[in-house]
Amino acid sequence: MDVICDTNIWYAIGDKRVPDEELSSVNLYGTYISIREFVKTPLLTKDLPKVQRAATAFKKCSTGTFELNPIDFIIKKQFPNYECIDNTWQKALKDIDHLISINASEKINQGVRDQMNAAIEDAKTIAQEAANMVNDFLPQVRLKIKESKNKKKHRGKTSYPIFFDLINLFVQKFTNERVSLQMETYPWQDIELFIRTWDNYFKDLEVSPDQKFQANDWFDLFNMVYVDKSKKYSTEEKKWITLIENDKATLPYLHKFPSLS
Repeated sequence: MDVICDTNIWYAIGDKRVPDEELSSVNLYGTYISIREFVKTPLLTKDLPKVQRAATAFKKCSTGTFELNPIDFIIKKQFPNYECIDNTWQKALKDIDHLISINASEKINQGVRDQMNAAIEDAKTIAQEAANMVNDFLPQVRLKIKESKNKKKHRGKTSYPIFFDLINLFVQKFTNERVSLQMETYPWQDIELFIRTWDNYFKDLEVSPDQKFQANDWFDLFNMVYVDKSKKYSTEEKKWITLIENDKATLPYLHKFPSLS
């Protein structure tokens, strides 16, 4: 069984919370998102050994890695000859090797620490920009809900049209307006877990005025884009587990390690 992992699963494996017998029955896959998170997480300056254990688990236990940026991945689903923009995963893999090699028991020199802090701030900026794009959509939708005065009916509807527009915005921004997806012919069934989980979460945000799309939600959701019908997904994040379990269409995609349940 092929299982694509959320980054928190690599941390669980690194901390020995998943026994070998549970790992031996699955083929684990890493993603661009995890590669990126290892070298940009705030834990680099707070608990480096923990990050090193997770990164080592990623290197040793993964059967393979989906190295494409998720936006590149989405685009290539419709345009196979599209030339990918983001090749930073190659440097990130080298950074992971360097990260693992650092002696965490010794004082990290200021140059390395400055590099870590710069990477952390870069990740925060990118994540917040993405979150802002999503949150800009919410007031318009909430206004429609207020006018209809029917939140229950709204939860039963799909937010796909809004979602498709949003994904296209991400694609257009990422490619500097060079690429735009063709919504009507896009093979959405190939990324069903991603679109349905996003849809369900988006509807929750739409009907809850006090909630906002958080910066890290972008990475969590886009990590699911690599999951097709031949694969399953594993995460420790209760928010995503609940959304996936509560939708009959997405429940079959979920893999839960018994030791983490």
